[in-house]
Amino acid sequence: MKKSILSLLVLAFAAMTSSAIAQEVRKGAVIEFEKDVHDYGDIDYQGNGTYSFVFSNTGTEPLMISQAKGSCGCTVPSWPKEPIAPGASAKIDVTYDTKRVGAISKSVTITSNAVNTPIKVIRIKGNVLPSVPVEAVPVADAVPAVDAVEEVVLPPVEEEVVELTKKQIKAKKKAEKKRLKKEAKAKKKAAKLALKKEKAAMKAEAKAAA
Repeated sequence: MKKSILSLLVLAFAAMTSSAIAQEVRKGAVIEFEKDVHDYGDIDYQGNGTYSFVFSNTGTEPLMISQAKGSCGCTVPSWPKEPIAPGASAKIDVTYDTKRVGAISKSVTITSNAVNTPIKVIRIKGNVLPSVPVEAVPVADAVPAVDAVEEVVLPPVEEEVVELTKKQIKAKKKAEKKRLKKEAKAKKKAAKLALKKEKAAMKAEAKAAA
């Protein structure tokens, strides 16, 4: 009987100690994600590459995310800039550039004031399908006939090329504006010089007449 009572007392003490330790660990902001890995599976070329990672602050202090950085430029995260109150939930949107065909294996590193994981890594994976599935193209049509070459559809212009063209147009406009400004300044200077010469001539004539 005494042994049973002693055992119960030991178990109760252990439970209280564990609870106290758990409460101590949880003091502060605590970030908890519903899931930290998302699998897109097969996703269409230029399809929707955005996924929202939902998380909660299960701690006792406001949670503040200071930074979220993708492992490359093709993975762009968007996170809440305001503090997340204890018990509240929020989300981090991660957008993958689905113009990149092939396997996806990227990560986003989150920095916050969470006491459990101040640096947390979430991941995305999957596969971006080609713009035209290979199996959808008949073998006979894989190589076009000579007289049908003009009918071959060229691939879409990459955004980088379009962006480069925009930059070139902008640079050309800037250069033209600079040239016109320089010409106007030169004309103004020439007119001022001509006026000065005319005044000097008139002054010389008046002096000679006197």
